[in-house]
Amino acid sequence: MKKTKIAVALLAVMCIFAFSACGASFDPVAFVQGSFDATFHGDITDEFVDTLVDVDSVEDYEEQYNEMLDSAVDNTLISMGIYDPSEMLKADTRDMFAMLMDAAKYEVNSEYVENEDGSFIVEVTVYPLLTYMDVCMDEDGSITAAVEAKVTGDMSYDQIMELYMEELIAAFKTAMENPTYDEGQVYEIEVFLDDDDCYTVDEYVIAEISAVLMGAV
Repeated sequence: MKKTKIAVALLAVMCIFAFSACGASFDPVAFVQGSFDATFHGDITDEFVDTLVDVDSVEDYEEQYNEMLDSAVDNTLISMGIYDPSEMLKADTRDMFAMLMDAAKYEVNSEYVENEDGSFIVEVTVYPLLTYMDVCMDEDGSITAAVEAKVTGDMSYDQIMELYMEELIAAFKTAMENPTYDEGQVYEIEVFLDDDDCYTVDEYVIAEISAVLMGAV
């Protein structure tokens, strides 16, 4: 099995919403905390929504979040050669993604630095989820062995890969009962004014952090 391909495919679910916020009483710490909570845990509050210019309501965000998960499921299964998955597999894969994202562990510093240009620096400590790559890479071969024990000669590649996904999901469910994390890594996130004079963060920086959170770098 192409374990590295699977790891990369699963990491693709860590999509980042590029939030923008405006307001005279802008709080950079609350903005970064809200952005992380919404992106990884799917947790967004009315107070956070009220500061945003690109999300109209909690329901609007939840709709976008669910669409992102559905798209990630479809793209990942296709990338693994599964073109006609069962509805159960799609639902299980979606639940797995949501579980992994919810496991993202981070701490936003309550203090910040304001720069002369009006931007802010907020520190975030992120803890890489070692369990993610441990399962993806299947170092002990348990997932592969479980698949090989169930494969029959008349199975198509699509069916074999669907079987692999089912075993991978089962392995994640078991492993995530007691997830392990690496030591925290501190990142300085710049919150700056965009062309519309609203505050935002560099989505590429957050994308890098999302990879670290999953222990993929």
